[in-house]
Amino acid sequence: MSDNYDDLLKFDLNIKNLGKCNYDSPLNLSEIIGDNVVNYINENERVFVINTKDQFDTYIKSGKNVPTFEKAGPRKRIFFKSGSTVSAIVTCGGLCPGLNAVIRALVLMNYYRYNNKIIYGIKHGYQGFIDKY
Repeated sequence: MSDNYDDLLKFDLNIKNLGKCNYDSPLNLSEIIGDNVVNYINENERVFVINTKDQFDTYIKSGKNVPTFEKAGPRKRIFFKSGSTVSAIVTCGGLCPGLNAVIRALVLMNYYRYNNKIIYGIKHGYQGFIDKY
């Protein structure tokens, strides 16, 4: 990839969604900044792909859009009905220190916060999704 990230402008960096989010999140987070409660992420929030002022200035001067990703985090409205979703966790790529803590957090969040009681662990990475393996 080039130093000025021009290759990124060739790609659509927007995340496709599954449809309209019809359900309120069960997380009961805040929408007020500064109230010491974790906030929902606004649907329009973006994170810059570039990470230096020089790269940013280069994009601004050229008139090109600065490449951005959708900001991750909890949303106020969600697509799946809480309590009626089946989840699966798959890991791929070898050893990863701290991965057990991430898996634990995913299971606990699914079970206790989203009320999703069925959570599968997929063995053998991506091959675990293919019947012949």
